[in-house]
Amino acid sequence: MISFNITLIVVIAILTALSFYKGKSTLFSLIVSFYPAAILYASFPYKAKFILFKDSGEHIFYSHAIIFGIFFILSFLIARRIVHSSGTRSGIVGFLDALFLSASVVILTLALCFHILPYRDIYNLGAQFQNFFSSSLGYFVSVFIPMVVVYGMTGRRY
Repeated sequence: MISFNITLIVVIAILTALSFYKGKSTLFSLIVSFYPAAILYASFPYKAKFILFKDSGEHIFYSHAIIFGIFFILSFLIARRIVHSSGTRSGIVGFLDALFLSASVVILTLALCFHILPYRDIYNLGAQFQNFFSSSLGYFVSVFIPMVVVYGMTGRRY
């Protein structure tokens, strides 16, 4: 469990640095791409025919991850053309933007693994975290918070 928590912190740190120094458009695109990819994956009627590995539950998970990845890449390429928030802010505000976007990407990845793909035990989270991410409230929070973060950072108020 401790090594997984360290891994999450390292991933968030790397994504934060990337977003802070290179701009937030890539992470915006990743977050925005998640939603149509999840809908496409959930509604794809031929998932069973495209299972590449059938040896164990973990192999089935990776087959589903590949299918989701294809939909995600297609959604990302489209979202990348749409998202125009590539500007970077400097200082503590820019760092906080990068940190919130990075945490959002990680939260969406957890939501993907706990609710969309058919394998829940890929992470060694503590029971409290695992119960939260497995619950319907955890799923709602996991997909709602990144939308709020992206909306808040675009600077457009409707």
